Amino acid sequence: MGKTLTGSTLPMKERLPPKRQPLFNAQMEEVTEPGEFTIMIGAASSDIRLRGSFLCP
Repeated sequence: MGKTLTGSTLPMKERLPPKRQPLFNAQMEEVTEPGEFTIMIGAASSDIRLRGSFLCP
């Protein structure tokens, strides 16, 4: 297993097709909305350790 240094960064490339990022409108229909989305990773909402964003055309 590799070691991770605190404060280090690694590039990440992942394709997220629309089916993997569903949103629901007021009529509970699945929709894909354009815009910038933020992804946060952590042990809890008060302990976010990694943050990134992506654009959905």
